[in-house]
Amino acid sequence: AVLAPTAALPTGAAAVRDVALDTDDWRSAFAIDGNQVFRTPDAGASWTDITGNLTQLGAGDFQTTEFVAGATNDLLLVGTNAGVFVSFSSSGFTTWNKLGTGLPNAVVWDLDYDVADDVLVAGTLGRGAWTIANLKALTRLTAAP
Repeated sequence: AVLAPTAALPTGAAAVRDVALDTDDWRSAFAIDGNQVFRTPDAGASWTDITGNLTQLGAGDFQTTEFVAGATNDLLLVGTNAGVFVSFSSSGFTTWNKLGTGLPNAVVWDLDYDVADDVLVAGTLGRGAWTIANLKALTRLTAAP
């Protein structure tokens, strides 16, 4: 099989650092660069900047992204220099909130969500791995907290 490029990201985008697929719709995907989040609903034929208010919350160095499918809401997570942030599909993935408490002030280098155990693992730079359980409960909310 031949790999083919998608359409270009919006003007101003830098090198892609991570991608995440919507597990319920293979055509829907997300990509991040160092300070922007992008979404494609059409397998990469077009991309939209969905960074929204994320940089205003103190996030400025995006490293990793993860998608969590839910019943009422889907979640998009971004690991940054300022912790983990979450956006809900009900907001069009454009309104962001800090996820959880207790994470030390360290860059979140990698996120991995285990569907079977409903646990998100955040790997930090120099401060170990951290977990948060029961993310499916967030997907049942009808509006972002």
